[in-house]
Amino acid sequence: MRARPGRCRWFAAREYSPLTRVQTRYRMDLHVLPYFGRRRLRDVKPSTVQAWNVELREKWLSGTTRALLHGFVLSVFASAVDDGLIPRNPAAGKTVRPPRRERPKVEPWTLERVRAMHEAMPERWRILVALGAMAGLRQGETFGLALEDIDWRARELRVRRQVLLFPSTRAAFALPKYEKERTVPVGDVLLDELQRHLERFPAREVTLPWRELDGDPVTARLVVTSREGGPGQKNYVSRSVWGPALERAGIPRERSNGSHALRHHYASSLLAAGEGILVVAERLGHADPAFTLRTYTHLMPGTEQRTRDVVDALWRPPAAPAAEAATADAPPRPAVAPPTSTPARRAHLRVVK
Repeated sequence: MRARPGRCRWFAAREYSPLTRVQTRYRMDLHVLPYFGRRRLRDVKPSTVQAWNVELREKWLSGTTRALLHGFVLSVFASAVDDGLIPRNPAAGKTVRPPRRERPKVEPWTLERVRAMHEAMPERWRILVALGAMAGLRQGETFGLALEDIDWRARELRVRRQVLLFPSTRAAFALPKYEKERTVPVGDVLLDELQRHLERFPAREVTLPWRELDGDPVTARLVVTSREGGPGQKNYVSRSVWGPALERAGIPRERSNGSHALRHHYASSLLAAGEGILVVAERLGHADPAFTLRTYTHLMPGTEQRTRDVVDALWRPPAAPAAEAATADAPPRPAVAPPTSTPARRAHLRVVK
């Protein structure tokens, strides 16, 4: 390697968004280059990569973070193989055990918990709970929602931008995640709350660069702004607004109770009402409905009972013939233990096995 990620060919060739590029550079600098940066490509063996994986685990990094970092290293060496610099990819060796991403089962907030959080939020920021729980917006999308994105007559929100916060704490507008705009139908309850919010805190014009810190300036009349008239900022809201509100609402202050819990509540509400996975994926702005299915399939109503019904239908003994049914009123026969060694019993056991 022997190169900083900002100067190496692999990093320069990656098609990252500006924020992802900054985040990737930070992770590479912190976890990858200190270990591999002074080694020659041909000196890196599968055992070298596996030892690095063990070192990351000993640092108590999550499985998801370790899997992400391993993916970077795998891609760097794959690029070196393609360029003819090394014959094989050491990160893909048979003795290398790639970390597994952690996929904890989503446990959506109850309606009571959402309402408690709504009441615990400061008045200026209360609309964040409504937009997340009743329209499924990501936090950055709520910060990027503009007055012109609300269609009061059609009862729809057009999700067309988000606010990105760079490590320098400077912000920029960008398309929503996956560069996927969407339109979300909303009900009167949310529209009424938006109207009350705007009466109390009118929309304010905010100008930010587009996509990159040196991008072209774009102006929007934002629905959610700070007291100073700027856009909402993730770090400030998480630390000074969301966290204290969790404590007031009696909700544990932990990662699973971040603002994303509102999207999980929204998704689970749609599924409970019978909406299909494709519709839910579209409402949430997911790039792949398969991801939606993996994340929320355990929340789909009736799946457990359908499983029971399918298995019972396959294995339930056939109905008794009509002639035998006529004897249904006869006195019940005494219970007899099943035979233990007859041919019929042995055949039955073979079928069951």
